[in-house]
Amino acid sequence: MNPQKEIIDQFEQLKLKFAKFSDQWKSNSKLNVKSLIKKEYELTLNQLMNFYNELIQKKENIGLILKANLDLKCWNILTERISLVIKYPIDPKHLGKNYQIIIQNLYSTLLDDLRNSYDFFKNVYTITTNYETEQELPIFISNVLTFMGDIKKLKLIFNKKFEEFKDIIAIEGDNKKDANDSIRFFNYALNNNPRNTRVYSNLGYVYREFLEDHMSSAYWFIRALSCIDNDMRKVRDNLEKDFSYIRKKLLKIDYI
Repeated sequence: MNPQKEIIDQFEQLKLKFAKFSDQWKSNSKLNVKSLIKKEYELTLNQLMNFYNELIQKKENIGLILKANLDLKCWNILTERISLVIKYPIDPKHLGKNYQIIIQNLYSTLLDDLRNSYDFFKNVYTITTNYETEQELPIFISNVLTFMGDIKKLKLIFNKKFEEFKDIIAIEGDNKKDANDSIRFFNYALNNNPRNTRVYSNLGYVYREFLEDHMSSAYWFIRALSCIDNDMRKVRDNLEKDFSYIRKKLLKIDYI
């Protein structure tokens, strides 16, 4: 059997296992919060991480990972649970009388997701940066650094989501530090691959939403305009929002 096809088939089998969890989490366009914190998911997650770790032990597999988008697919799986919680509302009325405990468990479980995902990609980065530089390696490393920056960004969005429950949970982290860490990883990603189009809008978003630096935000969104695979409508909406805010600020201080 073709070794590359065998690797992709193994990944697709793992992906099917995660699809079952995804179906349990979503029901009638709502989030099934109680199903999110079941322990069975962790075992499958470990299988994915072990599979990927074995894959990157061989430098020749880096090209396959990039060609089949296995790095991005792995990222999407690792972050799906937290992405769903960010996307859907959490209604305590649907969680029963012990909703406080469920929300506390959900918050701590998802924080562990973020930590584990960060440690996972940090390990991937450590292993692959020891390889001799080849054509595909900087692209791969840039992607890994983007994921690490994305994890920091997700933590910011996640904490903002749980602000409404700060009376029952202790929000963890320093928003300014996490925002700057996110920016640092995104810049490292660009140093490795200036054509990494995912980075530009991410930088614009972090500067705008968490540092309120609208000048820097607008700069990165403008750079995103040169990326042909961006959703141009979304980029234009972000630019309009940024420039409208900047204009008001400048008018106040008589720059215009």
